[in-house]
Amino acid sequence: MDPIPPPVLQIPSVRNIFKRQGSILRAMSTLKSFGNLPAEVGEFDEHENMSEALQRLPKAVPETRSLEAMQAIQADLKLVRESMSEEICSVDLADSDLFEWEVSLMGPVGTPYGGGTFCFLFRFPADWPQQAPQIQCLTPMFHCNIDRNGTVCVDLDNDTLYRHAHGCRSGAEEPTIRRRTVLNILEAILSLMALPAPENAPVASASQLYLSDRREYDRQALEWTDRKS
Repeated sequence: MDPIPPPVLQIPSVRNIFKRQGSILRAMSTLKSFGNLPAEVGEFDEHENMSEALQRLPKAVPETRSLEAMQAIQADLKLVRESMSEEICSVDLADSDLFEWEVSLMGPVGTPYGGGTFCFLFRFPADWPQQAPQIQCLTPMFHCNIDRNGTVCVDLDNDTLYRHAHGCRSGAEEPTIRRRTVLNILEAILSLMALPAPENAPVASASQLYLSDRREYDRQALEWTDRKS
């Protein structure tokens, strides 16, 4: 009798998550959160070395980061740390990379996410703040505006995300300019956790539940918070 081959896992695509990982360790952390691997890795059986499988991913071409972007991000990091307590928001630089933040947000009190800690990966473009950052939620959430791949549905071009802040030049005498800031984006995410926007939300089933049975929506969101955050 022929031996039974090991099971082959069909791996759905979450390519963007893994292109953002600076190390296999962080890639593994994301894998653990979502329970899947990008399709570009191909088929992966339980006996294969996962690090070797991940090496099959295409390498991202590094971008030239401008001095203006670095100064703007440094100003944003300072503003976030001055404006939000560590009990609500903590920021670590992934592999000491100023352009990649690991953000932990405490769920707003009085919501189904209260008491939970939710981890987000922020990756900033080389020309920040002209272009918006890429944002991934690494903690599984039951939320109509955050899908199973961690994509956060928030309008990053909304005018409410802009404020007067230091940006493109260093020095105490630098005038503030009106621009997109990370602090406003974080506040928008917290606001979205407190009050979801079910209209045109990416998770249709959760959106429909929110509109038809808010109590059941909150119950499921609280259950996910208790189990996964």
